[in-house]
Amino acid sequence: MEELAQLGPVVAWTTRMNRALVLSCLSLCAVGCGPVDDDPLDPTTETSCVEGDAQPAGTEMRVAYWDEQGTFQDAVEGEPIERQFGFQGGSHIDLAARVFDLDGMVEFTIDDGQDFLETSSGAIPACDGWAEAQARIFDPPSGSATYTVRVTQGSQDLSDSITVVIP
Repeated sequence: MEELAQLGPVVAWTTRMNRALVLSCLSLCAVGCGPVDDDPLDPTTETSCVEGDAQPAGTEMRVAYWDEQGTFQDAVEGEPIERQFGFQGGSHIDLAARVFDLDGMVEFTIDDGQDFLETSSGAIPACDGWAEAQARIFDPPSGSATYTVRVTQGSQDLSDSITVVIP
C-alpha cells in the first residue's frame, strides 16, 4: 500500500502528460486540415529571381507549370498540365511563369468556362535576368481550361492565354 501511495504523484504526472500529448497531436493534425475550397487569394503565389535561361533581347514571358518532380515545364497549347495529389486527398496544379526584364504584378487564372474560375496574384521582384512566379490552384476541375498569365507594371501589360487540359 505504501508503494501505491508513493506512485500517486507519478500517476498524476503521467495522466497530465498523456492528456497534453493527446491534445498536442490533435492540434497538429488540425493544422493541416483546411476547408475544401481554400481561398485562392491566400498567399499561394511565390516569386523569386532565377538563373539558367538565355537572356532575350527584350521583355519576354514564358507560361509554364511545375510537374510532380519539381521540374519547370513550358505549358503547351492543348497539352495537359500535371495534377498533383496531396496526402490529405485533395489535388492542385502548380502554375508558373518566367518573366524577363519586367517587374510588377503577376496574375494567374484558370477558367474552365463553366463554374470554375480561380485567380492567384503576387508581386514579381526586380531581377538582373529572369524572375519567376509560382501559384498553386487547389482542386481544379478535370478537362479543358483557359490558363492565363498577366504581368502588369504601370502602362506595360504582358499577357498570354492558352487552352490546357487538366487530367
